[in-house]
Amino acid sequence: MWTSIARRSSTAWPGRTSSTPSETAIAIDELDDDLALYLGAARDAAMLEVVSLLRTFDREDLVIHAMVMRTSYRRLLPGGDNG
Repeated sequence: MWTSIARRSSTAWPGRTSSTPSETAIAIDELDDDLALYLGAARDAAMLEVVSLLRTFDREDLVIHAMVMRTSYRRLLPGGDNG
């Protein structure tokens, strides 16, 4: 489980846990040997892009990038634009 640690301006709840990106992702794209891109919905239904690094020593995902999904990734979603 992931633990959200909120900053004062954040909307996440401190200490609240959520599923790993791989469990809730709508689409997954392998970027590199140890990097993966996950596309999925946030709690408020906004689409997010999350990039994680697979740590070699414990095989756990470490999120290194997360933001509102860019339109260029729509093509990776089921039924997305392939153009």
